[in-house]
Parts: sequence; C-alpha cells; structure tokens
Amino acid sequence: MRSLNFSESVMLGLRFYPAIRSISRMPFASRDSIEGYQLSRIKKLVTFAYDNVPFYRKKYDEAGIRPGDIRTFHDFKRLPTVTKKDIIENYPHNILASGTDLNRCIISRSSGSSGAIVNVVYGTGALIEYILAGFRIYSMVMDYKPWHKQVYIYTSPYPVNGVFGAYRLYFIPTVNKVNDTIAELRRIRPDLLVCYPSHLRQLSHSISREDLKLIKPLAISVNSEMSTQGERDELAGFFGCGVYDEYSTEELTRVASQCKAKNYHIFEDINYIEILNDRGADAKDGEVGEIVGTNLHNFTMPFIRYKQSDMASVSSGACSCGRNFKLLNGLKGRKNDEFILPGGKTLSSGFLLDASYNLILEFENAIKDYCIIQESRNDIVMEIIAGDSYSEEKRVRMEDALSKIIGEGVAVKVARVEELYKTKSGKQNPIISKVSR
Repeated sequence: MRSLNFSESVMLGLRFYPAIRSISRMPFASRDSIEGYQLSRIKKLVTFAYDNVPFYRKKYDEAGIRPGDIRTFHDFKRLPTVTKKDIIENYPHNILASGTDLNRCIISRSSGSSGAIVNVVYGTGALIEYILAGFRIYSMVMDYKPWHKQVYIYTSPYPVNGVFGAYRLYFIPTVNKVNDTIAELRRIRPDLLVCYPSHLRQLSHSISREDLKLIKPLAISVNSEMSTQGERDELAGFFGCGVYDEYSTEELTRVASQCKAKNYHIFEDINYIEILNDRGADAKDGEVGEIVGTNLHNFTMPFIRYKQSDMASVSSGACSCGRNFKLLNGLKGRKNDEFILPGGKTLSSGFLLDASYNLILEFENAIKDYCIIQESRNDIVMEIIAGDSYSEEKRVRMEDALSKIIGEGVAVKVARVEELYKTKSGKQNPIISKVSR
C-alpha cells in the first residue's frame, strides 16, 4: 500500500481535526439519525455504481432494478449480492468506476483462506474515512491524545505516519525477529500497540520483566486473526493494560471494534451490515449467519451487498458505554474454516478456537502456540509449538481431550512442530480446513 503524497497528507490533516468531533459523536446519535445517514449514503452509492461501474449496471439491469427504485432498506435488499468471485472476474475494467486512475489510488490485497487474491482499490477520500475510523477505534479504549505514540506491527507501512506531527505512528515489519521487535519497542516506548494476536503471544513468551518496565502501553489493539476473549484477558494481565479486538476486512475496511465493555460495535457510518441465514433471508436478532456488507464510502471500487464469508450475529441491545451502534456478536470466523464432520455435523472456527484455548489452559505451559487443521472429514491434526512443561505423556492426553471435543468417527492427532503455518502477509490462522465445500 503506497504512502499518501504531500497534497493528500495536507488534505488528511485539514479534514482530520474538524472530523474528530463528528467521528466521536456519531456512535451516540439516535437510531433514526444513524439509519437515515446510512440510507442516504446507500441511495447515492447505488446511483453512482449504476451510472459509472459496468458490473453493477449489468447486474441491476438483469435483476430489473433501477437506482430510483431504492427508497427503503427493504428495497435495497432486493439488489443481488456480490461475491469474491464476482470481484476477481471483473477486475479491473468492469468493477472500477469509469475514469479511475490507478496511479492516484490506494491498492490493497486480500486473499483469505481461499487463497484467491482480491485487489481492493480506494480513492483518497475513502482512505481518509478509513484512517479517521482508526482514530475512533483507539479512542474507544483509551484517552487517545495527539502526543501519544503508536507502534504498528504489520506487513507493510501505513499510508501515513502521523497527522501534522501529531499521533505519531511507528512501523515494525511482521518479519522482524521477535528480539529485534522487543528492542524497537524498548526504544519507542509506545502508548498504543497494534498487532496480530499471534505476534502479541510471541512477545509475551519472549519479553522480560525488565522490558515491561519500559514497554508500558496504555492499550493494545489486535486485529486480522481470531482470538478468544479469555486469551485477550490473559494477555491484558501480562502487559498490564487492556487488549481489545478489532474486526476489519480489506474489502469493507473498518467493520466493528470493541469498547471498554468488550462489546463489538459495528461502525454503521462506515458500513451497512446485514446478516443473512442459509436461505439468504435476514437473520433474526442474535441469529448467526453470513456477514454481507456495503461500504458507504468507497465509490472508486464499490462493494455493495458483498458476501464477506465470515459468520456472526447482530443485536440492537444497549451497551454500558452508551454507544447506539448495533453490536456484532458471536463472531464465528470464516465459513470456509468450519469443520464439517463425517456425519454432517459442523464445528465453527469460533467454537474450535474456544475449545483450543481451554485446552491450553488445561495443559498449562505445555503449549506456546497452535494451529488445528482439518486434513479431511476423517482426519484432524493439531500442530503445536511446545512449551516448557511439554511431554509425550501430555501429548497423548491432549489427543484424548481433543478427541472428546471433536467427537467420534474422526482421527485426531497432536503433532509437535518447530514453526506454524503463516500466510505471506504474516498472518497465522489458528483454524484451517482443507475440506472442499
């Protein structure tokens, strides 16, 4: 992802400070105000996509729907959904807005568990909204001040490293050796640390008490990989500050993030999120289904009713923090990473993640890290990085405990390895299914 040039950085700075107030206030607005904003953005986006993006014009013509037909959310849901395959097959000419100059855009890439790469293109305006939403994420969990320093452990640098010298951001590559990363953290002494859960686990295994006297963040934000609340609470105790999860995707950008009450608030001014059940109908409040999202700001490469493949539920319940954005509950991970057992029973990646974490607690200090892989419907392997108390006797007991979790009819194996599988971007997915759907 390229960095913003000088004029784009100036534009960001000029928009950033006046927007802080609205970014902070919007989650506390009334439901009528939030939904009114969403519907107005949806109407504008659908009209623009129909007029300027060949893929959407053809799709809506085939469905017999015109932008003028969209007057309510019910009307909007008559529009056909869009898949990752649609995006890949129509990139770039049919999915980008006419007149798009890729040299003036930000391009990021998403692969996910399928391995199919999606190029995601943003104009500067959409990227600025994305950056502002990031400011909200951090403000939800700490009193984020202009003089605070953020360390961002990621695959590539962020497009900006601050705003007019404030909110300084320091980049550390994920490929760094853990000791080099710790040395950088000692030097910078960040107020905010942003990283993958797997990197935070690695740091917790290697960082010393002397290091922690210097590295004392006020908050830690994790993203891009699944983690359990129990794991985050344990890491929070180790680092002496809150560890909060953010749910984002390359296609939809910021989707939801935890507040201090540990609830995930959907950023409803960034995306309009639907949850669809197996029949393609609206899931009931609290019912788990597939996330379908519409990014309200990306007019360069619109994602309208995009099937994200992640599974979750949504509720409109109140939160003690006072925010009125809907809550994202029961985030179950990617549908493609569910384990389908021989009898047809399905285990969600979220269930497997919780079960695995309980296994780690049961066999204290025997497992540093892990990855559960479904090789076939009849074979599951749990790869582990051994901890100090690991033994062959414990490995056998782990297999027995995991077999009871998975159920009969499946061969379960626990295998000690030196290194777990990671994607090219450095992500470590703890739950992987190789079973074709």
